[in-house]
Amino acid sequence: MSIMEKPTGPCQRCTTRPATTWWSDEGLMAAVHGMYAASCERCVVERQLEHAKEMAASIPKLEARLKELA
Repeated sequence: MSIMEKPTGPCQRCTTRPATTWWSDEGLMAAVHGMYAASCERCVVERQLEHAKEMAASIPKLEARLKELA
């Protein structure tokens, strides 16, 4: 199935909810090369939240480095 088509069947991560979108944990380049899976919205939001928390945790280190570079 093409990424241009809406996925059908269950979410490939949780296998309990219907897939509504395509998702790649590896980023855009991986998706372009066919490395994506059919996912439900809940699984996508869980992954997005996990990523946002990881990025937020890096803020203090980035702020400290910015002060060093001033």
